[in-house]
Amino acid sequence: MPRIPSRFHPDRHASDALPGLRARLCLGLVAAGAICTLLAGCGYAPTAADKAVMDARAGRVLTPPGHGLGGVAVVYSYREDINVKYDYEKWHPHDLHRGRKIYDQLVADKALTPEDVFVPGAADDNMLLRVHQREYLASLANKHVAAALMESNVASLQSDKDYTERVLAPYRVDVGGTVLSAELAKIHGMAIHLGGGQKHASTDRGARSDLLADVPIAMDMLRERKLADRILVIDLGASQANGIAVCTAEQENTYLFDVYEKSNYPKAKQLENGGVAIDDGIGDGEYLAILRARLPKILDDFKPDFVFYLAGADVVGGDLEGRSKLTPAGMTERDLYVAEQARSREIPLCVVLDGGWAQDAWRLYYRSIRALLARYGGVEFRVPLAEK
Repeated sequence: MPRIPSRFHPDRHASDALPGLRARLCLGLVAAGAICTLLAGCGYAPTAADKAVMDARAGRVLTPPGHGLGGVAVVYSYREDINVKYDYEKWHPHDLHRGRKIYDQLVADKALTPEDVFVPGAADDNMLLRVHQREYLASLANKHVAAALMESNVASLQSDKDYTERVLAPYRVDVGGTVLSAELAKIHGMAIHLGGGQKHASTDRGARSDLLADVPIAMDMLRERKLADRILVIDLGASQANGIAVCTAEQENTYLFDVYEKSNYPKAKQLENGGVAIDDGIGDGEYLAILRARLPKILDDFKPDFVFYLAGADVVGGDLEGRSKLTPAGMTERDLYVAEQARSREIPLCVVLDGGWAQDAWRLYYRSIRALLARYGGVEFRVPLAEK
């Protein structure tokens, strides 16, 4: 019988109102029910649309008529979705299925077809070794190590085969998705990966469900192939991009513009050349004012030839981890502003997802991605957003 994940704790004070045997029977039924619920979570079956984005292949660049700044490539694979037995989301607030939910909604809205999507393959060891130490990668073969980094026992509850195929393999595809997105952004102007943003992973460790440093790996690939040199990384999530900071600490041709909540993770912050620590409770107006005051100057002074943007949703009010108070509309305005600043200067832009500690965080991303696709991809949405 699998052990119940550590985040499940039956009410230990329930027996105060129940004498003896009755209390033990009640608690036994609660525990049994929890175990039955746990065992019932055996993943989900892929839809026809999901099956269409399993194997690596090219897609179609979305381009608005008469637009002179290229188009948008959407990157996603069903295989980067962690689909485990004993559903992870029941025991952890991080939505690991957000990419699939965004993709499914875009297809349901007929905003794009599965054939429009560029499907990445998995990153191999050589790609991961661009950034990660070999010993760290070897340690990830141990499901208990991954479970600790993912802050949930669910990974350790999998069989060895399921862990490798349902947990570890998706992380490799996720890295492949960011690498492919970077390549496509360089060619077409903009790419949106419905995944990525593992900003807490560094050379020899992971944290908070981030195991592999997808953005630093993609940066190394761009430079090796002479596709970019001066790279700006913009992180607008609630927590600091400490893993990216570690990976890029000695890179003079990298600028990390990282706006994070000073009270959020990690407690001990990494030194950054463009870190901005903000107070709790900031709303749309103050947040956007910080962005407008700093980003244009960074772009004009640093003069990047490529931009990665980690578009965090955990700064929206109501997030379980974030303490900022942006509205969904404010987040969308933020994302459109970042895109406008990069694309108006004809700088390639690679957008990846970031934090979002709530089961409906995907809806916030969907709203922003919808706006980006409409403006830069010429996508017409026939279903009004207000009806969602």
